[in-house]
Amino acid sequence: MENKQQTVGQRFAALISELKMSNNSFAKSIGKSSTTINYIVDEKNKPGFDVLETILRVYPNVNPNWLMNGEGNIFRDKEQSVESDGYIKQYLEKLEERFIRLLEAKDRQIEGYQRTIDALLVGKSEDATAEPLFTITGDFEKDIRTYAKSVKWNMQSEFLFPSIQQVAKSVASR
Repeated sequence: MENKQQTVGQRFAALISELKMSNNSFAKSIGKSSTTINYIVDEKNKPGFDVLETILRVYPNVNPNWLMNGEGNIFRDKEQSVESDGYIKQYLEKLEERFIRLLEAKDRQIEGYQRTIDALLVGKSEDATAEPLFTITGDFEKDIRTYAKSVKWNMQSEFLFPSIQQVAKSVASR
């Protein structure tokens, strides 16, 4: 479609039609309201920079010259698409690198938590010669009391003691 006489609204309607979408689905695909797109198609409003930018980001094969000025074809030619594909590949590689770094950081965090859990539950500590903190017996209340003594909690505390009894009873009733 090389008709320079088309209005912005007509170009939007043509693009939506070429993408085989409804105004509503197109609006959702670019994160805008259907009202925004309907107003542009109906010539009640002109698209803002954010709308144009989002369309070109979500649909990189759309020719920006056609969308804004009506010049050229709706979609980029092969040469322009290759440039766009290169950008997309580069962007995806950066996303993948960030994702891998985040996963590695989470793995380190989980390993740290696991060491802490092992030290508390199994009684191991960072110092291999240290005595275990306590041994799990399966008796919840006894285990809590033993652990509390090992870390010098005051088990007679009015705040802590009733809570432990309530939790122990709750667990025992299951």
